[in-house]
Amino acid sequence: MILIVNTKSLIEIRIRKGLNQTELAARAGITGGFMSQIERGLYRPSPRVAHRIAEVLEVGFDEIFSLADPQNNKDSR
Repeated sequence: MILIVNTKSLIEIRIRKGLNQTELAARAGITGGFMSQIERGLYRPSPRVAHRIAEVLEVGFDEIFSLADPQNNKDSR
């Protein structure tokens, strides 16, 4: 399974909670740089880190993240 990040929701929820990237990152136990990369869609967090982010933001995992089967995401060339 591949972890998919809904970056738009992540950013909107973080802002609504009054947190900047550095604050969210510190509370989730990751660096601000890694949080920035997650929000820009450059990297996917591990499921464990994803759950910590959701917990810090006090939202359900599925409000920010989803799981996809890589077999269903193949290029159709």
